[in-house]
Amino acid sequence: MIYSTSLHWHKADIIEALTRIHKVPIILENVTRAMALGEMWYGLGKQAKNLIFINVGYGIGAGIIIDGKPVLGHLGLAGEFGHITADRNSGVLCECGNYGCLGALSSGNAIAKAVRTRLGEGQFSAIRDACGGNLENVTAEMVADFAKRGDPLAFKVFDKAVEYLGIGIANLINLVSPEAVVIGGGVAQAGPPLFNKVRKTVIGRALGRISSGVMIEPASFGIKAAVMGAVSLILGDVMNLNNGERFPTGKD
Repeated sequence: MIYSTSLHWHKADIIEALTRIHKVPIILENVTRAMALGEMWYGLGKQAKNLIFINVGYGIGAGIIIDGKPVLGHLGLAGEFGHITADRNSGVLCECGNYGCLGALSSGNAIAKAVRTRLGEGQFSAIRDACGGNLENVTAEMVADFAKRGDPLAFKVFDKAVEYLGIGIANLINLVSPEAVVIGGGVAQAGPPLFNKVRKTVIGRALGRISSGVMIEPASFGIKAAVMGAVSLILGDVMNLNNGERFPTGKD
C-alpha cells in the first residue's frame, strides 16, 4: 500500500506481513477496483463492458472498466474519485490535506461529520435523541434513515451530499462514456433517495448525447460486492481462468 489517507499508512508491505502468518497465495488489490471486477464478471458486466463502479463508504473510490479491463493508471493508482475537487470554495478539510474533495463532502464519514457539527452548533434533529445524546454515535446510515423519514436537518445534509456525488458522477460519465455506473458501499444502501437524486443530477449535468441510456444502478451484490470482487481475483489469478492475464476480462 503506497499511501492511505484514512489509515495514514505509507509504503506498507501488507503482503509481506500477511505471508509471515498465512502460508497461502495472497493477492492485494484496491477494494473498489475489486468490486468493479466482481460486477464485471457476475453483475452488470454481462450487459456492459464499459462501466464505472463507485464505492461510497467511509471514503469514495471508483473502479473503471473499459472494454472489459480495469483502468490501472501509473503505479496502479487510478480511481481516486474521492479526491477530485467538488467545491473549491469549501471550508471542509479532507484527510488528504486539501479542501473541498468529493470524499470530504459526500462520503459516509462526511455525512456523519456534517450532522455532528450541526447538532453541536445547536441545530435541532430527532437524530440527537436516536444517538442517545452522544454525537459520536451518529452514522451516515442513521442520517439516511432520518432523511427518508423527513427529518429536515438529515434531509438537508444527505441531499446536498448526494448532489455533490451526482455532479462528480456526471463528470465521470462525460469523461469515460460508460454504459453503466454502479454505486455500492454503505451509503448506497440508502436506496431510492440516493439513486433518484443522483440520476436527476446526472440528467441535469452530463451531456445528453453521452449520458442518454447510461444505467445508474446499485451494486448487484449489495454489501457483498467486495466479497464477489475477491472471488473474481481468486478465479483470475490463482485458478488462471483469465488465460494468463493479470485481471479477469469479464468473458464467460
